Amino acid sequence: MGTKTISGKGFVYIVDDDPAVRESISLLVRSAGFEVIPCASIDEFQNKYHPQQLCCLVLDIRLPDTSGLSLQDRLSSTSPSIPIIFVTGYGDVQTAVRAMRMGAVDFLEKPFCEKLLLERVSEAMEKAALGHVRADADRRLVTLTEREAEILEFIVRGFSTKEIAAEIFRSTKTIEAHRRSIMRKLDVSNLAEMVRIAMSATVPIGVG
Repeated sequence: MGTKTISGKGFVYIVDDDPAVRESISLLVRSAGFEVIPCASIDEFQNKYHPQQLCCLVLDIRLPDTSGLSLQDRLSSTSPSIPIIFVTGYGDVQTAVRAMRMGAVDFLEKPFCEKLLLERVSEAMEKAALGHVRADADRRLVTLTEREAEILEFIVRGFSTKEIAAEIFRSTKTIEAHRRSIMRKLDVSNLAEMVRIAMSATVPIGVG
């Protein structure tokens, strides 16, 4: 896979086997300030795609190597944070419903409204950014021990060090030590950042 990193407003992959369509969508999306990575096939997309990128995918339904829905199925388990906008000249209700149920941002039939596509790309990038924030928070939270997660939950709920110590029958020095460890593992420097990470995550940190 490629090694491009996050740049500007994000990357938009455009996967379509029609060179004219690929070029027209690329020009349109670039005009909105996004980096564009055009791909003629799913194989080319998979060779260029990097999971750490802030990105979305404009994907044709019918492609020579496999269907866009097949790629959506694959990405749902390997890269669930990449939002997909389907574009197709062969749309049908059943296919559209399946795509949307699997989490597609939209299902647009060619010829589509350029303004609408740009709106959907912007929505997709906002969704991708939120997904990156949540994934980053999850990665940090899973480094905590069970006790640290418990203390973090008390902190998020507004408990003071003294109150936490009384709740779990530990000394304030012990709570402070755990608090320092939590901040180190979460890579934060203050209480506000600690709470933001906890509130952004999808993994549970509930008090037992």
